[in-house]
Amino acid sequence: MVLVLVCGVHALRLDFPERLERMTYDLRVRIANHFPALVATNFAFVAMEESSIRAVKSGELGYRFSLLWPRQIYGRVANELAEQGAEVVGFDVLFGELRHDQQAPVLLNDGTGTNTVDSDDFFAAQLRRAGNVILAATPEVCPPRIFTTNALALGGISTERDSDGVLRRVQAFSDIRHWHPLIEDYCENHGISPGSQ
Repeated sequence: MVLVLVCGVHALRLDFPERLERMTYDLRVRIANHFPALVATNFAFVAMEESSIRAVKSGELGYRFSLLWPRQIYGRVANELAEQGAEVVGFDVLFGELRHDQQAPVLLNDGTGTNTVDSDDFFAAQLRRAGNVILAATPEVCPPRIFTTNALALGGISTERDSDGVLRRVQAFSDIRHWHPLIEDYCENHGISPGSQ
């Protein structure tokens, strides 16, 4: 009888049991808030807000850019955070492609004043130098090889909300397929997608 009831609910696509679970889950989370647990105190959050956008746009930092910022800005952030002693830096920004449209050369501070590098290469060099940067990725968008080979790791930023629009549970791990450079080169040279058969 119970099996027939469960099958009937599932066949009719009634989501009452799921909604009941969500309501009790929300209630359990609210109750858990009254019993505080130990939390880490060594986290920091660096946000791009109106004041930082204005500072970059005005030129008060020694360079002037409007949105979308060239990658050298993120490279400078990675460098500064490494200099400040950050153990791990995670960018919640998708760097899904190289930005050939914003390749203002970056003047290197090597004493000669003549050496420059493009913005993407500068970002990659700062990732390698810092050695502690995790880049954002999704199953659909993975950063270019020049970034992934110089970053510490990739971090998934995809989430899936429940059918009522509330994000209650987040996967701790997700698989993001990142092909070996030789496979990528072969597929690119032969006009095929690495995942196709």
